[in-house]
Amino acid sequence: MTLNLAQSAPTTVPASDKPALTLIVLTDFFPAAHRAIQYAAELAAPLGARLLLLYVRDDSQLDSKLAPDDSKERDQDLRAAVRALADELYVPTTIEMVADLQLSTAADLAKRHAPALFVLGRADESLNEAEVGVAVLEVLRGGLYPCW
Repeated sequence: MTLNLAQSAPTTVPASDKPALTLIVLTDFFPAAHRAIQYAAELAAPLGARLLLLYVRDDSQLDSKLAPDDSKERDQDLRAAVRALADELYVPTTIEMVADLQLSTAADLAKRHAPALFVLGRADESLNEAEVGVAVLEVLRGGLYPCW
């Protein structure tokens, strides 16, 4: 008597069911941010991770000088420019724009996206972008978020 038992394949979790790692990349249009984006993409590709390009708007000075329609147009232009950066990448990438990066904003991002890492570019010390980078690092480190 022969029994015909079907052997089942080992069960594996389909890739779509695994939570993807997320790397949040602080971006602007300075060269250091472009290098950070490329670095993050190189990290993300072999891990199957996705990127979130985060653009921090500086609304404090501009909004008081712009009419409401100009502010909306500026936001649309900025979103399109950040989207263009994302479209150049070879890993899944989304974008988000925030008005500031205070500890509460970083906490909200961490809660919603559970990033494995925040990635920031290293700025040329002679540029204003260095001041922004230092401020952002202080916020992230103060919240005990992993950043590179």
